[in-house]
Amino acid sequence: AYTAGTALNSGNRVTIEVNVTTAGTYVITTPQTNGMTFLANGAFASTGVQSVILQGVGTPTAAGATAVPVSAGGTSCAFTVNVVQGNINQADSAWQFTQGTKVFHGTLDSIAFSKPTGSPFFVLQLIGFSYDTGDSAIVLAIAMPGTTIQSGTYNTSTLAGFAFQDITTNPNQIIYEANPLIITPVVNIDFVLNYDATTKIAQGTFTGTAKNAAGASVPITVGKFKAVVP
Repeated sequence: AYTAGTALNSGNRVTIEVNVTTAGTYVITTPQTNGMTFLANGAFASTGVQSVILQGVGTPTAAGATAVPVSAGGTSCAFTVNVVQGNINQADSAWQFTQGTKVFHGTLDSIAFSKPTGSPFFVLQLIGFSYDTGDSAIVLAIAMPGTTIQSGTYNTSTLAGFAFQDITTNPNQIIYEANPLIITPVVNIDFVLNYDATTKIAQGTFTGTAKNAAGASVPITVGKFKAVVP
C-alpha cells in the first residue's frame, strides 16, 4: 500500500531483475520521485539474470500513478507505483498540509461553488478552521473554466489561490499565501482535483511554494482536502 502523506515502511519494496555481467558489489538508488526513493546494495556472487529487492523510503506527497526511474550499470528502466489518496481525518470535509516540520489540519466549514460578483469564472471555494485551536483558517479557491466542477490540475499562477491566516488579528494576518492577484512575483502551488458528480465529493492534493508573513518563499507539502459540495 502506498498512501499520500503516509511514510513508507519495510513492506514497501519493489523487485527488479538485473542482468549481471560482472560479479561484485553494487549500489542502486533511484532519484526521489513524489517524495519516495528506492534503494538496494549488496554483492553479486555470479553473473546472469538475478533479482534485486529495492526498499522504499520517504513519504509520497501526491496521489496517482508515479513512474520511478532506475539507472544502474549504464542502463535504465522504470517501474510504476500507484499512490492512493489517504484519509484526512474522520470528518467528511477536511484539510491538512505541512510546512517544514509543522503539520496543520482541520475541518472545512464553508464550501461553495458559485460565480462571485464581478468574476468571469465559477469558483470552488473551501474555508476551514484549524482543528485543535480554531485560531487559524485556510482558504482554498479554484476557478473553473466552465460552469461545473471539473477534475484537473490547477495552479496558483492562474486559476487558484491558497491562504492560511491568523484569525485572532483584525484584519486577519497572513501566515502563508499564494495568490496571483496579490503576491508578486507569483509563487506556484499545484492543485490536483478529483470530483465525483454523483457523490458531490471534491477531493485532491496541493503542494508547492507560498509566501510567509515576511515575504519569504516557503514550501507547502502533503496538502490535501476532501469536501462535500452542497
